[in-house]
Amino acid sequence: IKYTARQHVFLPHKKHTANSDSCPISALLGDCSGLSRKQDVGTMHFCRYLIPVMNRYRDFVVALFSAFAALTFVACGNNAKPPAKAPASNPLAPSTANPAPAADGSMPVAPEQAGRQRVEVTFASQALGVDKSMSLLLPADYQSSGKRYPVVYMLHGGGGNQNNWIDLGIGQAADEVGLDAILVFPDGDDSFYVNWKTVPNYEKCLSGRRAFGSEPDMSTYCVRSARYSDYLLKDVVGYVDAHFRTIADNSGRAIGGMSMGGYGALVNGFRHPEMFAAVASHAGVASLRYVGPHPFVAGKVQQFDDPEAAMKNSPFAPIVTPIFGLKLADWKANNPVDLVAQLKDGDIAIYLDAGTNDSFAFDDGAAHLSEVLTSAKIKHEFHLIEGGGHDANFWRSRIDDSLRFFAKYLAPAH
Repeated sequence: IKYTARQHVFLPHKKHTANSDSCPISALLGDCSGLSRKQDVGTMHFCRYLIPVMNRYRDFVVALFSAFAALTFVACGNNAKPPAKAPASNPLAPSTANPAPAADGSMPVAPEQAGRQRVEVTFASQALGVDKSMSLLLPADYQSSGKRYPVVYMLHGGGGNQNNWIDLGIGQAADEVGLDAILVFPDGDDSFYVNWKTVPNYEKCLSGRRAFGSEPDMSTYCVRSARYSDYLLKDVVGYVDAHFRTIADNSGRAIGGMSMGGYGALVNGFRHPEMFAAVASHAGVASLRYVGPHPFVAGKVQQFDDPEAAMKNSPFAPIVTPIFGLKLADWKANNPVDLVAQLKDGDIAIYLDAGTNDSFAFDDGAAHLSEVLTSAKIKHEFHLIEGGGHDANFWRSRIDDSLRFFAKYLAPAH
């Protein structure tokens, strides 16, 4: 891969108006689904006035919730909707049916659709032992061109689902930057997109609740085997390559995500550069074992080396221990910072961003990962966005940046 990107790129924050999408603090309360300031006046004032206080005293907040505040992921922003568009001019309206691809990879087109075609797929996952769903946006000329296309896999955050990126307007953003690619959005539950250290109790899960946010139908959330990395890399990628006209090698694949999804993109991308040409993380957990300092100080980062001690008093132990276990080797194997040692410059193109007002201090972890990549002489882009938060406004404002980055490194449709 030939790189033209600088190692560090600091850009001014894209201005946007605060609205009901912005309420990251309630992720700490464990349930932000369906939250709207217009619907919940009490929560509106809570978010509006407490968040600035938390940001002002972020060091105290981070210390209070321990290093594992970095493991509570988005909820409010994931379920946010962009401003409504007139149906006649909306090319992303979903089809009323769930069509099955033909053997040649063509899809039936609803006559009222224009532009990108949205496809909903349900398929059997061998890695998870259940049926899962994913959404896709096909290029406008997919039905008629006969071309093979690169594929961009975009992962949602904790408490989210496969519709979040579409709701944020990623299809329109891809068209605006000229990215002629298939966009894929798998359902990743609250999995962190890695293979868990424990086997979930499927029956118990059905009568429980999801880790982040809420789920009206737990049968679509619970799994019999939590091998989510295998699910992503084998089941999802395998299904897409088998049923659509893709460029089925690493030159034709990119992976990105928000928050938990940004973490999942980094881990799976760093582990498997033979599968992906580029990876992007929007406010993701980039340094899994990060303890401090807050704010980040170059050359001064501390990471924990005893997961059992770190989990002992953590309120998030019931969520993260089944995923990562209690052995340091397992945490390192799932830590983007530690995985840098397996990379060399040119293996995979890397894009990172985070906002300076990130409620979970993920900007510090991103800065740490950038420092480690720089030390390893691995070129990458790191955008630290002044005033950026951990919410739908931030992700919506950054979509075009990562897609434009992907367009530089993906093979063109042909």
